[in-house]
Amino acid sequence: MFSKAKEVTLFCLSLLCSEHSVFVPIAGHVFERVDGFYKKLGNPVGVSCYKPCQSQGENYLHNYIGMLGIPLEPSPEFSKNSELLFLTASAAADSEIVDKIKKRLINGKDVIVTSGFITSMKDSKIEDIVAFNYTGKKVFINKFAYETTECSYGKYYEVSKKIMIPQIEYPTNDVWTTIAGISENNNFPILAASKYGKGTIYVLTIPDDFGDLYYFPKEVLNPLRQVFADGMSVSIDAESKVGLFVYDNDTFIVQSFLPHNTIVDVRVKNSGVKLQKIDNRFEYINSNSRNIVEGTQTESGTTFKVKLKAGTFSAFKCVY
Repeated sequence: MFSKAKEVTLFCLSLLCSEHSVFVPIAGHVFERVDGFYKKLGNPVGVSCYKPCQSQGENYLHNYIGMLGIPLEPSPEFSKNSELLFLTASAAADSEIVDKIKKRLINGKDVIVTSGFITSMKDSKIEDIVAFNYTGKKVFINKFAYETTECSYGKYYEVSKKIMIPQIEYPTNDVWTTIAGISENNNFPILAASKYGKGTIYVLTIPDDFGDLYYFPKEVLNPLRQVFADGMSVSIDAESKVGLFVYDNDTFIVQSFLPHNTIVDVRVKNSGVKLQKIDNRFEYINSNSRNIVEGTQTESGTTFKVKLKAGTFSAFKCVY
């Protein structure tokens, strides 16, 4: 519904038709609630993603990236004009993909590709653009380094779970790593960037288990979101499993898929902004009236603290 799909399918018929089913009244309640503000939402917007028809590779990865609070707009058409384009391994099915990437970068349009895409392009001309190489080796990491300074990292964050990632090699002077994964005695790129033409190509290393993306701490997710959301008016600072849905009329929805309450920092690029609640079910931090949420002015815009109960969402409109 939030993506404004033209049709919604409820699964599955046997449960829906059961004499003791609770799903039909729950679904009806949700539809009725969304109907109350649905027409106030504009057209959905997100980071352009290219997935050729009938292509395979890193299947369903877009779902996991979306659950990191990054709005995506998948399409079977290659975007030439969007400021940023996200490519997974499925994009390697396009035999002309390297030339298409080159043209985008030369024109100053950035591209993010995954480690799976690099692996799928091993025997192609992708090295004409960026000298990343998949070694075929794996490594466990349990620490992240981020906020790069001139010759080192400024911050580190350790997680309890060991995460397996592919080892990607690259030439040091050609590539800049902004987020690294740390093993016992080595480090490996999680997010790396290289200039080509007027644009930048980023490589995002994906864990072998896509679900391990949810173990990335928000301190690491935030610089990742900054790259993805660079051209977007709204972004969030939150743990994983919090979704963001953005529309072209200054409206947006924040959805928690967490089993516990959470507080989300919502960042709006413009200054002098307030949020008007267009779905009035829940209360919010720093709300000075029933419908208006006040924010804090920052150098990059305005930040709002939104409190979400487990499994709930909130819809807002930016007002000036």
